[in-house]
Amino acid sequence: SSGINAEYGGKPKAEAAVRAVMKRIPGLQYVAHYNKIQDFDEDFYLQFNIVICGLDSVFARRWMNSTLLNIALQTENIIPFLDGGTEAFKGHCRVVIPTKTACIECNMDLYPPQQNFPLCTIANTPRLPEHC
Repeated sequence: SSGINAEYGGKPKAEAAVRAVMKRIPGLQYVAHYNKIQDFDEDFYLQFNIVICGLDSVFARRWMNSTLLNIALQTENIIPFLDGGTEAFKGHCRVVIPTKTACIECNMDLYPPQQNFPLCTIANTPRLPEHC
């Protein structure tokens, strides 16, 4: 969000998001991770009560959705998944409760087609809405 960018500009978004949440909800424990989500196995995700993601691709969202659904089906441990992100000027926030609510796969039509732009147009400050 623009609030996070203004206050924590230059920080990785995982770290900026954790710091912003910690300011609003003191006392809760948060950890920012900088790895690919696929680097962790299901045991890693089992330690959480909720998974909050700001993932950069539909592929990553689908992978997380599948992993948390598999955990729910195999262990009956339901870990809610809060997914938020932007595509151009549109933002979204979805809560998925595996086996209880519609999942990412069920809502694929809500995601706009992913657009790729030449790196030279986004390497610096975006100049057009298409660069966002």
